Amino acid sequence: MSYTRNPNIRLIIPDSDFDLLISALLENADTENNPPRVAEGAGALYDKLMKYSRPYTNEDGKNLVDIRFYPNQASEMIWQLLAVCCAYVDVVGSFYSILKENHIPKERKEQSE
Repeated sequence: MSYTRNPNIRLIIPDSDFDLLISALLENADTENNPPRVAEGAGALYDKLMKYSRPYTNEDGKNLVDIRFYPNQASEMIWQLLAVCCAYVDVVGSFYSILKENHIPKERKEQSE
C-alpha cells in the first residue's frame, strides 16, 4: 500500500495577493540581480505554486487561491519574501537589541515557574 503525505501548511489568499507573491518570486528568480541560492529557490517555488495552487471563487464571489506548503517550502517562502524586502524596505531600528533586552533566558524562566 502506498501512502502520500499531503502538505500540512495551508495558506488561502486573495488573487491579488497571489499575483504579488508570484511577482516577488519572479523578481528573485532574476539571476543577474540575485545570488544563485535565492534565484534557484525562487524558481523552484514559482514552478510549485503555478502547478499545485488551486484557484477558486468563494460564496461571496471573491477569487481566492489555496496554497499548500511542506514546512521546508514555507521556510523557503519566508526567505524569498525577506530577500525581496531587502530591496524595498529600510530598516528603521535595532529590533534585535530590543528583543535581546526583553528576552528572559530559559534558565531564569524555568526558575520563576
